[in-house]
Amino acid sequence: MLVFLPACGGSDETAAPASGSGFRYEPGGADFFATPWPSDHRVLADGTVDLGSFPRQEVAIVSQIVQAIEGHITGFSTMPTGYFQLQGAPSGEALLAPIDTLDPTAAVQLIALGPESCGERVPVEMQISLANDGDPYLPGHVLQIAPVPGFVLRQQVPYAFVVLRSFTMASGEPVERPAQWDAYLEGTKTGPIADSLEPLRACAAQGEIDLDAVALGTVFTVQDVVGPASALRNAVADPDYSDAPEITGWAVDAGLSGSDHTAYTATYQTPIFQTGVSPYADEGGDIVFDEDGQPIIQRWEEVPMIVVVPEGAGPFPVLLWVDGTGWGQWSHVSSSLTKSLLAAGFAVA
Repeated sequence: MLVFLPACGGSDETAAPASGSGFRYEPGGADFFATPWPSDHRVLADGTVDLGSFPRQEVAIVSQIVQAIEGHITGFSTMPTGYFQLQGAPSGEALLAPIDTLDPTAAVQLIALGPESCGERVPVEMQISLANDGDPYLPGHVLQIAPVPGFVLRQQVPYAFVVLRSFTMASGEPVERPAQWDAYLEGTKTGPIADSLEPLRACAAQGEIDLDAVALGTVFTVQDVVGPASALRNAVADPDYSDAPEITGWAVDAGLSGSDHTAYTATYQTPIFQTGVSPYADEGGDIVFDEDGQPIIQRWEEVPMIVVVPEGAGPFPVLLWVDGTGWGQWSHVSSSLTKSLLAAGFAVA
C-alpha cells in the first residue's frame, strides 16, 4: 500500500511556494503535496511512516488503511510512487520513455544511494495529473514517478527520486531549484529535511550524481519487507524460543486409508502470533514484536493434522502439503497428485 500512501510528517517550518521555480515546495505545509513524497523526513521517531495528512481520511476505507499502517510500517515501499507538485503545466516533452530514464542526464530519475549501489538507475514510468480531472485525492500538475513493474527496489537501501533542471515547463523555461531545498541540500539550513538528504550528498561525492544539475529531489529508505517473516521463521526453529508442540490423539482413519496407504490423524498445539480473533474480519491480525525483535506468541491453538504413509518398509521421504483457498479438511488425500506421490514412495503430511 505504501506505493500510494503519501503523508506529511515532521516538518521544518512553514513557507510560501518558491515563486517561479516550477515546483511547489513548502516545508511545513499542511498537506501531503507541500514537499515531494516519499521522504525520510516524513517518518516518526520509531521509524514508522506518518500518515497524519493523507487526504480524504473522512472516507471509511481510507481511514482503515491509514490505521492499519500507522505505527506498524517502517520505511517505504519496494515499488514506490514519487509525487512532485508543479506550479503549472510541464512541457509536452516532459514525460520520458522508461528506457530514457536510465541516462544520467535524464530529466527524471530514480537512483540508488546505498554504499554498494550508489548511482544505480532504475527505469521509471511517469505521468502528470491534469488541472481539471476532478480527482479527489490528487490535485493538478502532479508529476508521478514509479519504477517500471518488475524493478523492485532493494530492501533497507536509500533511494532518491530526482528531477533535473533540464525538466521544462509549458513556457519552455527549465525548472529552477527551490531556494529552501537548496539550503537544505547545501547544509546552510538544518533539520529533518537536511538530514534526510545526506545519502544523496554522500553518493554525489562519489561522482555518481551531478548535484548542480538537480532541481529537486527526495530521499527515502526502502522498508525491510522480509524481516518480520524471517523473525517468525527463526523463532519457531529455535528450540529455546518455546516448547515444542506436542502431538496427541494419534489414530488410524480407516475411511481415508486404502490397500496401498494408511492415513494417520492427530492434533497438535501451534503458536498463533496474530492478535485478535481469527479470521480477523474487522480488527486484529497484527504480529507484535518485543524490543529485541522477537515475535510475541498471542495464544496457542489446536490444529488437526494428517500423515498418509504408503505401504512398505520405510523410512519414506515426506512431502508437506500446503493448500490454499477452497481446501476442505483432508480433501487433498484423494487427489491424483497425492496418489502419484504415494505410488512414488512419498509420505504426505
